[in-house]
Amino acid sequence: MGVAELNEAPVKGDAERRTSPRVSISLEISVLQLWFTSLSWQSAPLENVIEEKLSAKQPEAYEWFWSEPIPVAVTSFVDYFEKDQRFTAATEISRKGLSSVSGDLSDISLLMLALSCIAAITKLGPAKVSCAQFFSIIPDLTGRLMDMLVEFVPMRQAYHSIKEIGLHKEFLVHIGPRAATCRIDNDLGTEEIMFWVGLIQKQLRLAIDREKIWSRLTTCESIEVLEKDLAIFGFFIALGRSTQFYLFVNGFDTVDEPLEGFIRYLIGGSVLYYSQLSSISAYQLYVEVVCEELDWLPFYPGCSSTSKRSPGHKNREGPPNTDAIRLVLDVCSYWIQSFIKYSKWLENPSNVKAARFLSKGHDKLKMCMQELGIQK
Repeated sequence: MGVAELNEAPVKGDAERRTSPRVSISLEISVLQLWFTSLSWQSAPLENVIEEKLSAKQPEAYEWFWSEPIPVAVTSFVDYFEKDQRFTAATEISRKGLSSVSGDLSDISLLMLALSCIAAITKLGPAKVSCAQFFSIIPDLTGRLMDMLVEFVPMRQAYHSIKEIGLHKEFLVHIGPRAATCRIDNDLGTEEIMFWVGLIQKQLRLAIDREKIWSRLTTCESIEVLEKDLAIFGFFIALGRSTQFYLFVNGFDTVDEPLEGFIRYLIGGSVLYYSQLSSISAYQLYVEVVCEELDWLPFYPGCSSTSKRSPGHKNREGPPNTDAIRLVLDVCSYWIQSFIKYSKWLENPSNVKAARFLSKGHDKLKMCMQELGIQK
């Protein structure tokens, strides 16, 4: 999504924002200015590195560097900056003092311009800058700007805009955990849940295609159907493994039936529908691919998709934390129902295996809840 499309995208109303009442435009711009002042202040270590390296080679080189090349570079940068349509849009709207919606578009333009600058610095990389202290502030600053952006536009538009400037991974690491909070944040809404389900499926399908996992299966299904099925199965493998690990660190070396059977089904259910995955090498590669692809999504507090029990790893001391069982059922119920309701793939009769897997998994989950006397 380009800048023009982002500016034409629906802007969130006050009722949709988590912060209320709305912070004034001038205040938000002041916050941005404050952050960039902070960035400038933090660049002092970078200047020190430049000074040390130049002075060590030739003492007069440092004076020459700041009196000649730097002014030329700054002039060139400012000229380029002023030609950027996001800068033009932001400054014109602010200068004309237009409506609140126009002010929102101004703020969006400023945020995207700031994030684009950060993306350029990130692409340059810490090795070329040679100043770890300067680079260490980038993730925090990037995260705060992304937090502001998703207050102004729907998550889908924010994601595609961030992806376009090259901060896709940073977005998932910082904003992605919000997907796991949808079950407790009622104000996030159906649209955002649909976005996360769709994004998860797409990411997993791309990873499965990249590693050609489907090539290990000989079935009558097309490659497209296989990829989609394996993406859905893979998500629930990651959920099952995270669930297993979360229970372990909360004092459960084992769990009783029917919960144990439900977790086994999440982790190994794919083999019931695609028996060739029972090959150890094929299954290990499959699990590794899907879990690494979802390492930005923490299903449980302190647990990522790549968390697993290792030899010598001990669980927490003391009696098992029984509250963990309730949380596990809550989390699994949320994700199973979200996929059943919002996965467009399951509407296709070709993906009947994935649909049956989820339907059966939902039945097993309800059985666990009934057994434990938990109402949902």
